[in-house]
Amino acid sequence: MAGSSPAEAVERLHGDQGGLSESDQPRYLLILACSQRKRPDPGLLPAFERYDGVNFCVLKKARREGYWPSGLRVLILSAKYGLLEADEPIENYNLRMTRDIAG
Repeated sequence: MAGSSPAEAVERLHGDQGGLSESDQPRYLLILACSQRKRPDPGLLPAFERYDGVNFCVLKKARREGYWPSGLRVLILSAKYGLLEADEPIENYNLRMTRDIAG
């Protein structure tokens, strides 16, 4: 759900886990800031694919080459959408995180 507030995102972290047992839960949480560099493709892309900054390129390479840790959950703090799941579809945008937006 794009555009969730931090409180809603925390609820998603601690709330209903979709019927998974505790042993099936993600064990690692990585929260990344969005990046100014984005893929300019029109339409919606998963947030993880849309962002194209250095951190995202490193993680995409790790995934391609089989170094992606099992149990890793990635959340992305977006200047436009708030806290996102990595697979949430987002459109291309140009907005920088400012104190006003972050507050």
